Amino acid sequence: MDRMYEHLKERFPAVALVADREESDNRYYQGINFKINVNA
Repeated sequence: MDRMYEHLKERFPAVALVADREESDNRYYQGINFKINVNA
């Protein structure tokens, strides 16, 4: 997750990125979960 965040931050420096690292009890998805929201 950290590597993906850093890559996106370097690739798109003008975009505001937020990394929400709150743990959740998710039994459907295993491993890394991420969501992308776009506010234009």
